[in-house]
Amino acid sequence: MGHDVPVDSTSDGSAPIDGKVYQSKAAPLVDPVLGVGIESLHLTQEIPGLDPADAKYNYGNMDPAGEMHGIVFKWAANS
Repeated sequence: MGHDVPVDSTSDGSAPIDGKVYQSKAAPLVDPVLGVGIESLHLTQEIPGLDPADAKYNYGNMDPAGEMHGIVFKWAANS
């Protein structure tokens, strides 16, 4: 098991918070959240230049430049 402790608030690719970068604070005693999950997740995103009707039952990537690469659970176990 590994722990991801970024160097600062932008190390994981996040944008600066109100234009500022904050140094990370490591907490050695963290109780993880247990049994976290996602059920019945539906995402809707309007894509300029595409007709929403074309997306019905289309499970492919209609916008490769704006694709989402994953969902990360931090401080979660048995998820």
